[in-house]
Amino acid sequence: FLPENILPILGSLAASIAPEIPHEVAQWNSSVEKWENNVENLRRFIKRRPSIVRQQMMEYFNIADTCMLTVDVPNTGGTIRINIINVNQVPWCGIYFQHVPIHVKAIPENGYRFSGWSDVSLSNQDSITLDLSDDYSLGALFEPIAENRIEIIIPSRVNANGMLPMISRIRHQNGT
Repeated sequence: FLPENILPILGSLAASIAPEIPHEVAQWNSSVEKWENNVENLRRFIKRRPSIVRQQMMEYFNIADTCMLTVDVPNTGGTIRINIINVNQVPWCGIYFQHVPIHVKAIPENGYRFSGWSDVSLSNQDSITLDLSDDYSLGALFEPIAENRIEIIIPSRVNANGMLPMISRIRHQNGT
């Protein structure tokens, strides 16, 4: 229900019915200006609605205030999920209620692993729960996984029971 998601839908709907408005104006003794004002009223409503709903929820659940959560991935290598939101563009900011748990998960891309959070006081687990009392910034840190080579060694002869033994050897990037 974010305005940046809903406003384009309103614009698209208004554009698709705009050619019909002159006919509606003639039939119902109205004006194009009145229709345009109604569309503008909808735009204002869409822009104000999130803060109104937030305030109503705070009153109903007796929540004192909100906090701004800012997340970032300072280097490449992964993304962050906050509750059910997959954050695809960082830095990202969201408004959350004080003392309502927020679930945050660091999700590494292929070839990377999660290495910790920018706040060293947090657990090194890739999934954490935040309980905010103030605005807070958090970064997920990722590092490349060292490339390993797997060698499969197969002997040239089959043993007596017809089984072909197979040996695998893993060589790390450092040669060991």
